[in-house]
Amino acid sequence: MKQINVLWIDDQNQSEDCKTFRLKMSRNGIKLIPFQDWETGKKYLINHRDEISAIVLDCYCKLNSNDIENPKFLKNVISEIEGLTTKYGKLFPWFILSAGNKENFSTIMEYSVSDSRERWDKDWKQVYYSKFNIDNIEKLYSNILNVATLERTYKIREVYKDVFDILDSDNFEKGSSSILLKILRPLHYSDEQAGFDSFLHYNQLRQFVEKMFKTCYNQGLLPDECFKGESVNLWESYNYLSGNDLKHNNIRYGEKGESVLPDIYSKVIGQILFVSNEFSHSIKSEYVELTDEETTYVRRFFEEIGTSYFLFGYALQLCDIVIWLDKYIREHDFKSNRAKIKRLKKSCIEDYKDKTFTVSRDENGNLYCGESCILFKNLKLNEGDIIRPKEVRNNTNLGTNKRYLFICLTYEKEQ
Repeated sequence: MKQINVLWIDDQNQSEDCKTFRLKMSRNGIKLIPFQDWETGKKYLINHRDEISAIVLDCYCKLNSNDIENPKFLKNVISEIEGLTTKYGKLFPWFILSAGNKENFSTIMEYSVSDSRERWDKDWKQVYYSKFNIDNIEKLYSNILNVATLERTYKIREVYKDVFDILDSDNFEKGSSSILLKILRPLHYSDEQAGFDSFLHYNQLRQFVEKMFKTCYNQGLLPDECFKGESVNLWESYNYLSGNDLKHNNIRYGEKGESVLPDIYSKVIGQILFVSNEFSHSIKSEYVELTDEETTYVRRFFEEIGTSYFLFGYALQLCDIVIWLDKYIREHDFKSNRAKIKRLKKSCIEDYKDKTFTVSRDENGNLYCGESCILFKNLKLNEGDIIRPKEVRNNTNLGTNKRYLFICLTYEKEQ
């Protein structure tokens, strides 16, 4: 974590009353930058705004060096701080540290009431922290540590404002924002990459995809069969949104060739669930939790890559998908989405084994038999050949499984 610098405005900051606060901060690595009036402190704040993590204010202080202690100090300063936040796109969390012994103290403190304070100090029920209360000083120290993290979160939310506005809306599944923030913080702050765990962040990508799928379900874009209690079947959800027949249920979205996800987004999500196209048979877990064997594989996979860019790339692509999904949801109502759920005649691997089929060729040059079985590319066959498939499996190739549910690996050729 970077050095935590705190701007401190108090015309009595060198007094005995402030000794406990000064000692607590200095002994715990927090650098206090003291000023005795706001105007001077504000100039420093503006010039060093990227270095300041928090501001501590006395309740009854000077607005400028020629001023006397001003009862409207808090009202004016808090208003200016909020203006600086808007101007520079940086959060400046402020706290009030006071002796609480001035005349008309309650009236003065009314000026400190601000909705913005909820963002960093909502768990502190009192309006100010007392200079004379050790527990108060301890709590203030703890909250200053917390806002050093909050400031980074605020910056990331500003950079991806369009995405987080969507994630925080009523349309999106709750908890989505916090998962995405955990992924994006190490991307923007190199000092947080020291403890970067590729497996942990890969699992967060899967969790985020799960949140997206729950959002789809709430909008009528997924059938009930894609869920087991509160758990989302990631593969069934992915297949349905991609326009594929479901593996365990005879359901699909609309007619052949129709899908919710555009192909480019379908491939991105599919690759996240697979880890990568090249290793498409490595991850078979249908839910967020991975098996021990899969966990070992994922860890080894990212160790071989050696960087975190792979994961960050997928996180940024998911941001695009969030924006697309929000637009799609606004343009398609729940009732029409549910109407696209199509129940199919049961089709399974057994429909292809030991039965004869004429080999056909599609517009992309792929050889296939029946309606849903593509033929393995290395098979030496021609269009018009008659075959009897022997080994048939589920087709996991992201480029063809939208159209062909199964793949034939071996066959007998009819004479």
